[in-house]
Amino acid sequence: MAILSSIGTVAVIAGAVLIPSLTSAANPTVRQGSTSTYTVLAGSTITNTGATTISGTAGSDVGLSPGTSYTGSGTVTRSSVGVDHIADAAAVIAKDDLTIAFGDLAIPTPIVLAAPDLAGQSLVPGTYSTAAGTFSNSGVLTLNAGGDATAIFIFQAASTVITGTGSSMVLTGGAQACNVFWRVGSSATIGSGSTFVGHVYAQESIGADPGATIYGNLLARTSAVTLNNTTIVNDSCVTSTPAPTATTPVVIPSIPQDSTITSISSSECTTTDDYTVIISGDFPSRVGNVAVNGVNAPLSQWTQSPTQISLTVPASTKKTFTVEIYNGRVPVLAAQTFICTVPVVEVVATPTPTATPTPTVEASETPTPEATITMGETVTETGGELPQTGTNNYNYLLLGLALLGLGAGGFLMRKRIQK
Repeated sequence: MAILSSIGTVAVIAGAVLIPSLTSAANPTVRQGSTSTYTVLAGSTITNTGATTISGTAGSDVGLSPGTSYTGSGTVTRSSVGVDHIADAAAVIAKDDLTIAFGDLAIPTPIVLAAPDLAGQSLVPGTYSTAAGTFSNSGVLTLNAGGDATAIFIFQAASTVITGTGSSMVLTGGAQACNVFWRVGSSATIGSGSTFVGHVYAQESIGADPGATIYGNLLARTSAVTLNNTTIVNDSCVTSTPAPTATTPVVIPSIPQDSTITSISSSECTTTDDYTVIISGDFPSRVGNVAVNGVNAPLSQWTQSPTQISLTVPASTKKTFTVEIYNGRVPVLAAQTFICTVPVVEVVATPTPTATPTPTVEASETPTPEATITMGETVTETGGELPQTGTNNYNYLLLGLALLGLGAGGFLMRKRIQK
């Protein structure tokens, strides 16, 4: 997974870069056995100074055999499940498994590098050694898996491995810390404030100077392991990485550090599905830790490319949370409060039908309803006006009729007399 060096010592790699053309035809077999669950395993003593943190999805056990002295354990904090096995049966088995793995790491034929200092080099998967029989790192070592998340890197040192203060190891192309192995013929020393990647199988002792961060584990066969404000993350390999979700970024201020942050965005969240936070920017080297609500996220939950960090946040996380990025113990991105948005379902309102207006009827136009007559019902009708009889014309008419009647009567009387 992605890992970054301490601030102040990282620079963009330029100049001569060594990329060997030879790689192993197939990944070699390394039988880790029960050593895979141990962050620390020693033969004689374990000594811790200051606040040391151990964690990891592969396990955070601490083992010692045949020695019994584990000092400073009170200031060692576990952030994942782990057990101390001090001179017990489990520790004996782990030491036997350490011997088996130590032998497996000697089998592959190595590519012999010209210089023991790995600073500035970019290596592809394979097995490496040096003519001097030692390895050192004074700057930035890049391990590029070329897109193969199962690719294995093995370093065979006949004697010592010593890394400088503030040095770092960068994983690219899908390389994972769980697939990096160091076989050390004598002792290993990890410099102050440096970032180291891989499982260290040392014949004798291992010492971590103040503030060192190790992504892997420290396993010493015969002698001591010494810790000092050390951070050890022992994560299992992951088989796949979820694709980032396209989002609308929210611009935030740039951070004046080795890495420049340009924006943060998030996919919409639900109550049951994990969601993704995308941190865009310029990352010339690898970040050491990504924290959610102040707790380091496992390496299996985030990936990094030169232009972004993709962080998977579990659905169980509060919808308002903080995201921080660290180079060792130095913050690259200070705590940014983030709110995951719930998907908005657009509701289309059904238009209310418009009432058809009732036509207005003028009073003069209102029709008179026809009367309905029921059988047996007496109906009283209102008559019209009687003719006006109080006029001269009407009197003349009556007088004419009377004269006509008198004339007719006279005529009839005369006819009877003549007979």
